[in-house]
Amino acid sequence: MRERGASALAMVQRLGVAPAQAAALAAIGAVGLALRLLWLLLIPNTPFSDFLSDQQFARRFASGVFPQGVTFQGAGYPLTLGLAFRLAGSSDPLAGKLENLLFSMATLALCAYIFWRLTPRRWVAIAATAVVALLPAYIAYTSVLGTESVFTCCLAATLALQLARWDWRLRYPLMGLVIGYGAITKPYFLVYPAVAALLLWLTERDTRQAARLLAIATLGMLVVIAPITWENYIQLHRFILNTYNGSFVLFVNSNSDNTTGAWMPLSAIHISPAFRQQLLQRGVRYPAVPGNQGYAPLDDLFMAQARQWIITHPVQFAHLGVLRVRNTFFNGAWDVRGYAADGLTNQQVAASLPLRAFFRLADLALKWLSVAGFIAVALGMGQALWSLARRGRRMTPAIAYPAALGAYFFALFFATEGQPRYAFPALLLFAFAFVYLLSLLGDGGRWLAAQRASRARVPAPAPQSALEVETIKVPRVRAASRVANRSPR
Repeated sequence: MRERGASALAMVQRLGVAPAQAAALAAIGAVGLALRLLWLLLIPNTPFSDFLSDQQFARRFASGVFPQGVTFQGAGYPLTLGLAFRLAGSSDPLAGKLENLLFSMATLALCAYIFWRLTPRRWVAIAATAVVALLPAYIAYTSVLGTESVFTCCLAATLALQLARWDWRLRYPLMGLVIGYGAITKPYFLVYPAVAALLLWLTERDTRQAARLLAIATLGMLVVIAPITWENYIQLHRFILNTYNGSFVLFVNSNSDNTTGAWMPLSAIHISPAFRQQLLQRGVRYPAVPGNQGYAPLDDLFMAQARQWIITHPVQFAHLGVLRVRNTFFNGAWDVRGYAADGLTNQQVAASLPLRAFFRLADLALKWLSVAGFIAVALGMGQALWSLARRGRRMTPAIAYPAALGAYFFALFFATEGQPRYAFPALLLFAFAFVYLLSLLGDGGRWLAAQRASRARVPAPAPQSALEVETIKVPRVRAASRVANRSPR
């Protein structure tokens, strides 16, 4: 027991964590764990839509069957949830919620490590960890049987591996494997090896190492995705790398009938007679479009329609993109109430001051952390241009990482689909950006105060002793007496 305690203490010391700092982080973790446990045990919610289909696919995985249609949106989370069901010996949603709790706490621990590496300001790292621990969305989604907790843990693990000081020959393959699992959970993670390589180059200016990271991480990612690709070929007789709902999402969110930038039913989207005829030739009477594996033969048709509309309507597409970003980051955290607490009635929420405060805090947290993310992107772009102009200059990691991830997520939701649920993984680095920017504001305020004080300060005359005063006055008296003596009598 003593040996374990000593090894843990040695590990903490290697990370440069003082005992008081370790105690603060432990307290933050304990509070975060308690809040998450209380939420998942006390607040009811009922799976529907994507959450319900993930749960159904997970039951099939738990029984040892690879379910047809699971790769329409991504097999990662149903596979993870199926493992929880298999270990629990039951498909009780509580098993999945407890699994989410483990991923959420792992994410919190990884965030503490990430923030520790991003800045030498230890209080900034500790405060940012506290923000992540207390984020209403991160607390509430512990009870949601969806992709958020698993994918965010994959993102945090990838960032932690990139910032670690281990040998790259171990870190880069591990990064690829984690990115691969993230990609079969959220297909947009497929491009992340390029983002990671860009971050490495911006912060270290090592082209060879960035190329090495890009190649190795991509290969590791493909190793994880390969079984999904093979299963797609076996079931659908098509080469589909990962998922195949991207064209459907693009079509629904990019059309002339969409005026809000939000999801809309197919029945509300008007199509051309030519496209309607193409669908009829494949046995589909619009808008009765099949889902899951039935959609695979239609993927190319819907992708062509979406691309054609974007090319011919660039201004409208840009307008919808702005609306999608607004819906994701600045339209309130209605998803917390709608997905994580849908088992509560409006009367129950209205009668509970803590619940009303919690949902209000969720709105404010999403808004202000997103503002910090936007500012970080702007600062990062400026610093990137400055570093490019001055060859060899490196970007500050504390700015580069939130800026790069923020730009990645903003561009992603600008082009595809937007709702506050999708902001979930971005919030961990936005939380760091929020605290870090506050620290910079504090530095600026102290500097301005010091400058004003230095300008206002007037040097006071040096104090004189009584003897010095006398030696000044006496000669004047003597000079006056001499003049008086020289005056004619």
